[in-house]
Formats: sequence, structure tokens, C-alpha cells
Amino acid sequence: MARWIKERQLTVYFAATYFFPWLLFLPYLLTGNEQAYGILLLVGIFCPAFAGILISRVISPAPDRAHRSRKRIAFLLTWALSTLIFTLNVHATSGIDSPAA
Repeated sequence: MARWIKERQLTVYFAATYFFPWLLFLPYLLTGNEQAYGILLLVGIFCPAFAGILISRVISPAPDRAHRSRKRIAFLLTWALSTLIFTLNVHATSGIDSPAA
């Protein structure tokens, strides 16, 4: 299967980007729970990134040790910046006093 994914990276990416959100929204479609929809919507936003991560992991499964620390630092910096932007956006658009809420 890994060889098949390597040969069709772009097709697999777009298919995964399309089907992952449908799998996430399936519980909402079956139950109609509005609260679950909001949570799944937030998770569904990141499906293209998740698909890219999965495909890159299949293509190069074993990262070398030299790049691990740089990858971790890049991940932590990106995560911190994304969290800050998301928190400020929630604070600005919802009117909640505490962004952590």
C-alpha cells in the first residue's frame, strides 16, 4: 500500500482531504447534535494538514536522528503561534472575557 501511495501522492492527498471531513461529520449527520457539529468543524479544518502529515509519513517513514530536534523545535514554535492566533481570534470574535475559556 505504501508503494501505491508513493506513486499517487496527489490523488491520495485530495481523496483524504475530501473523505476525512465526511468521516468526522458522519456522527453529526446521523444524530443532528449541534454541539458536536461545532467541535467536529474545528477538527475538520485541519484535515488537509492531517492528510499531508499521513502521506509524508508513508513516503519517508524513518526520519534521521539529526533532524529530529529541529523538527520538534519547528513544531513547537508553529504550534505556539497557531495557538496564540486561534486564542486571539476566539477572544476577538466571541466576546468572551477570558481567551482560555
